[in-house]
Amino acid sequence: MSRRSHFVLLALSLSMLAVGVVSWPAAAQVPEGSVVRELSASEIFVIHGGKKVFIPTQDALRGLGYTPADVMVVPNGLLAGIPRFNAPSASATPGSFLFPPDFPSAGSIDKSHYPLAVSTSQKVLSRGHLWPNGFQEMQLVEIRGWLQSPILPLAGDGAANPEGGGFDWSFTLIPDLQWLESRGVDLSKILKVGNIVVISDPVSGTTSRQLVTKPFLEVEVNSWLYRDRRPPNLSTPPADWIQLPAATWPFLPVGVEAGRYVSVFGSLVSDSGHASDARWGGEIDKWQSFPFQRPEQEEHWARWTEIHPADLIQVIDSRPRTEEVFGLTLYAGFGETRSLVVDLQPPLPKPAGNVRAAFKLIPGPETQVADANCHSIGVLRSTDSIRVTAQTCGTLLTLGRIRALVRVFWEEVPACGPANCAGCCDATGACQAGSSTAACGLGGGSCAVCRNSANATAFCAAGVCGNRCNTGFHDCGDGRCISKKIACP
Repeated sequence: MSRRSHFVLLALSLSMLAVGVVSWPAAAQVPEGSVVRELSASEIFVIHGGKKVFIPTQDALRGLGYTPADVMVVPNGLLAGIPRFNAPSASATPGSFLFPPDFPSAGSIDKSHYPLAVSTSQKVLSRGHLWPNGFQEMQLVEIRGWLQSPILPLAGDGAANPEGGGFDWSFTLIPDLQWLESRGVDLSKILKVGNIVVISDPVSGTTSRQLVTKPFLEVEVNSWLYRDRRPPNLSTPPADWIQLPAATWPFLPVGVEAGRYVSVFGSLVSDSGHASDARWGGEIDKWQSFPFQRPEQEEHWARWTEIHPADLIQVIDSRPRTEEVFGLTLYAGFGETRSLVVDLQPPLPKPAGNVRAAFKLIPGPETQVADANCHSIGVLRSTDSIRVTAQTCGTLLTLGRIRALVRVFWEEVPACGPANCAGCCDATGACQAGSSTAACGLGGGSCAVCRNSANATAFCAAGVCGNRCNTGFHDCGDGRCISKKIACP
């Protein structure tokens, strides 16, 4: 090594010591929760779930519960091998960074909301507004779907729904289950029992005893001082937020009509089922996951799913919905039997062409079989709708319970052939039994019409047409029926 190179390395080492450079042997060994930046870079990250989560502003750093003194400087290039995560946000400082799912007040044993992890969500920690409680987990995720309710602009002063010293504004979303399913998301986490019972439009029934609804997701955006919560290290609203006379917001709602297809990014949480809601019929306890459970507890089956708060809402297009999603809840008390029958339709109008109603039935983990001989859910399909029948019974010791999602959509009727028809295929492409003279055949071949011949009546047997001589006639072996008065040659 040359003397010049030696002095360059020495100078670099001294500069790293001067700024307090912390080093690990490899990127994979950077500890979870480390707040870091590289020596020659200004970008700050926090390590969570194997990714470096970008902290876009100093207010975001403080909103997460850190200060500049918490940032560790690491050698250049050390973070290159760690996947990067940028939280999509309409504001430079995301609202979710300031409002993690937290305990409402000192001494609370239950949180207002709990983080809900799915296969596509990113874990981030943010310090709660109550000093003793430390950092709280949140799960950031994108969900796409259709606006069930419109997004309305705020009043001129920025006021909305009061929440303590601040406000929130909200709307409801019909989640795109096909899009979520294609990404491996557990659909039972997206539409819970509480979504079916409370955040929904009823189709049949009034309480969770026997109920079919169209369930939604609630989406909410928080202002500064929402429920009087203030990040411990941030005494004033983020500088990039929008200050109005009544409230300061991360971003303002732009009017969007119901039915538009949108992308929503934010913190995915479960909320308490709100036992006082009349749609529970005073029996929210029937959805306990274990005895003597409070509705506010994280494991209670009656909770619902929200995005709260949302950081970004983007209109994608006006595509129509191709399936209707229904939620079903049914329970029977001790010694009771409960059942329901309901007809459900795919979205109207019916598409042109040879289509029929189809379905996917998704039983929920909340289902509880008390008596296997008295517990069932089934679907019968007709051309334009499906009929769902369900029954459950409670024993002397155990409740019977059913929770399911039913996705109803249109599908092309598959071409008739050997793969789907044991009989025969008629001229319209429909599968026939293949045992009548009007449509005779087997194995998915073309139907034959069995026709009468002279002095004989047609029949179909084992998929083959034949003729049977009429009374007073006989067959002499050549396929012709002649009078019995005439002897066969």
